[in-house]
Amino acid sequence: MEIAGLRKEIGLLREQNERIIVESNLWKEEAARPGNKRGSVVIGTPDGTNRGTPKPRCTGSVRDGETGDRWKEEYRNLRSLHRLANIEAEALKEKRAEAERKRMEAEKQVKALEEQMSKLTAECGNAKTVGGTNLKERMEEVAVRSVRKGVKATPGRAGGKSTVTEINDHGAYRGTMSSQGHYDRNERDRERNEWDRGRRDRDSTDEHGERRPYRPPTCFACHEVGHYANQCPNRSKRYSNVRPSTSLESRRARSPRRYEPRSREPSPTLDPQIRSTIEKLGKSVAIMEEHYATEREKREQKARKKLEKEEAQRREAEEATLLEEEHITAEKKARRRKQKLMLEDQRRAEMQKDLQIQLAMHVGDLEDRLIQRLNQAVGGPSKQYRGKKKVSYRSDVDESTSSQGDASDISVTQELGACVDRLKISEKRKRGPEPVFEDPSPPMELPAKRTPKRGILKPVKLTG
Repeated sequence: MEIAGLRKEIGLLREQNERIIVESNLWKEEAARPGNKRGSVVIGTPDGTNRGTPKPRCTGSVRDGETGDRWKEEYRNLRSLHRLANIEAEALKEKRAEAERKRMEAEKQVKALEEQMSKLTAECGNAKTVGGTNLKERMEEVAVRSVRKGVKATPGRAGGKSTVTEINDHGAYRGTMSSQGHYDRNERDRERNEWDRGRRDRDSTDEHGERRPYRPPTCFACHEVGHYANQCPNRSKRYSNVRPSTSLESRRARSPRRYEPRSREPSPTLDPQIRSTIEKLGKSVAIMEEHYATEREKREQKARKKLEKEEAQRREAEEATLLEEEHITAEKKARRRKQKLMLEDQRRAEMQKDLQIQLAMHVGDLEDRLIQRLNQAVGGPSKQYRGKKKVSYRSDVDESTSSQGDASDISVTQELGACVDRLKISEKRKRGPEPVFEDPSPPMELPAKRTPKRGILKPVKLTG
């Protein structure tokens, strides 16, 4: 209901806000109309059907003193109303969000309670299904029902009770009480009162099941009606009017009797057939209990074995995953070590190659300088040729191969250098005679002769 009320209030505020916005737009359009400038006369106001209060028509310019102030005041009022509407809308939004949050929390609590109830129901159901049948309860119910019915009205049985039976029963009761030892006096009084109360309850019901009125309790100390001896207010006088003990044994002091002996009702006897049936049912119940106990032990043992098996499987899976992870990590380490060794070998090979190249270059330079000095020292003065000399060309490939040779290829480099020195421009290739064909055939068109330009030769690959 609270959410519905909030929604209704929000709808009303939205309608009011839209109405105010429409009205303010109408006034703005009227103020910005081309014919409504300074020095002009306002003819009338626009007809706003959704306006709350009609505005009076006024003459004069909008920017004049009193009229302009009125327009500004109205515009301020509209803005303030719009602001208040926005504030109220925000407050309502916050209230709605708070209500929604509370509703979600309540739903979460309800879900949690439902889950708990379902768990408890499942547990109760499992607990109920574990046990056996209610055979024991039914047996007890049958036995109690047979006892409540009393003695059957058969011709051979006497309906009344004899005084001899009552006396014997009372003596048995006293004998059992004496055989159990010396009870506390208050304990004996409590047991006797309970026994008397139960007998009065049994005697108070007649044959038709209606209760008969019974006499109130009588105190055996003061002989007053309405309380018992242990509740007597004159407890100091409780033994004043009591009869002396009639015991023949003078050495033993006995407590005075505070009540007259009453006959005790004999305990009801069960039919032998019912007794045999109960015994058979008890034996069958014991057998069933043993069977259920053995079945329960078997189920527990089976569940224990299943849990142990699952635990062993889980441990094996964990060990397998650990071994696999260790194997993967070892492979990664070996791969990294191998890559590191390969990189180290490559770096050493590159360094060795660089050293060999540099050594070969230095040795070649030394040999060239040594040969040059020997030629200068041994040979005569060199002839100086005048005029044009033959131009020899050296290819870049040969230069690069000669400069990058190693120490073992020094002689090959020298031979290549000598061959390059002997290179020169060869004469033009002379064409041979044209072939003559016996069979008449169209003349063969040969490509145009192209003579290479002077000074341009393709590099020749020389092999030693």
